[in-house]
Amino acid sequence: MELRLVDAFDREVPTGEIGELIIRSARPWALTREYVNNPQATALVDVAYVLIEGFRPGVMERLGVGPEACLAQNGRLIYGRMTGWGQEGPLSATAGHDINYLALSGMLHPMGRAGQPPSPPLTLVADQNGGSMFPIFGVLSALYEPSVTVCGQVVDAAMIDGVSAMTGSLRGVMATGDWTDARAANLIDGGAPFYGIYETSDGKFLSVGHIEPQFFAELANKAGLESDLLATRDQREDWPAQRASYALLFKTRTRDAWEAVFDGSDACVTPVLTPTEATEHPHAVQRNAFVEVSGIVQAAPAPRFSRTPSKIPTSPVQAGANTEEVLGALTLQVGGKTTTENSETSEATAKMNVMQGTGSQLSASCGPSSKCNVSAETGARMMPAMVSAKLERAERVPQRFFQASWSSIAASIEALADKP
Repeated sequence: MELRLVDAFDREVPTGEIGELIIRSARPWALTREYVNNPQATALVDVAYVLIEGFRPGVMERLGVGPEACLAQNGRLIYGRMTGWGQEGPLSATAGHDINYLALSGMLHPMGRAGQPPSPPLTLVADQNGGSMFPIFGVLSALYEPSVTVCGQVVDAAMIDGVSAMTGSLRGVMATGDWTDARAANLIDGGAPFYGIYETSDGKFLSVGHIEPQFFAELANKAGLESDLLATRDQREDWPAQRASYALLFKTRTRDAWEAVFDGSDACVTPVLTPTEATEHPHAVQRNAFVEVSGIVQAAPAPRFSRTPSKIPTSPVQAGANTEEVLGALTLQVGGKTTTENSETSEATAKMNVMQGTGSQLSASCGPSSKCNVSAETGARMMPAMVSAKLERAERVPQRFFQASWSSIAASIEALADKP
């Protein structure tokens, strides 16, 4: 389920737009700024496990739903923040894109060919990895942490931090003196002849990456490359001549012919495919790596789970398409009217609401600017006493909104309370 904050007159991307595949299978709902300022909207925080926002620093605070306000209301909330430059620093309030974060991290400079400008790797590094995987990892880690304590926290993820965090191995090599700032002059930046891209006779390309000696031997055996190159292949002064030999060799056949030569081998040679070709490659086909949803071919869910396999994704919809449905389930006001469908709440559901959540009652020390010292055992002992106090607020939550049973949670509480 995804929440977006939008202007009342924002234009939305049409359903099925390729750029919206990143929100496939979500139930997006939108609140205008005017609604966010409505005190009733903050009731959403009561039943939330996670809130994730991607605005510039200070925007959520001005809307009245910053981390301090939300964590004061729901002490177990995980408040995820994702920005380009971070919450502080001279660039924190400025705009940026993948190429900017990559450039300032020092990681754009090594990409590309010698004597030419750096080549941006699409938006796969800073945006999709530094700006997606790191917030996800942080939020999931924070969700796991309440198994030790009962307090939430703020997860601050910045794209530039994510990129920098991925440079550990590179900076390690730099420290040993085995990496230079010269572009395409190093082992894995296209400088080494045995780790690069070569054109074939049909104008297509092969990727070559036989770093280890045994893989080089496999390539030499399959392609008829001079085996004596192994003795001098790590001598950088010989790399230009070696690269010329590779280029001449791979120009003698088509890309597909070379793929057949190396098929099933450890030579570490693969064809450079177009995005369309990639979906049709036998390896991808056998693994069902791509699926078609509403006429759009897209990657299947990853990673793959053995016990709880992911479902085929559904098509993305416009922001706000599920607003009334979601808020209706929470019996909050939508457009001046209150929806009460499925609003019957049992005492068990009320107790579930307590376990989900909340607030400053768990510990006066819970908050974004202080450490939480409430242990899981202490929190468990506090829970039964809090149930009756939370019944009134819990009535806003329909019984079907929760999946677990109170009996199993009560058993867990008793087990924790019995511990010394």
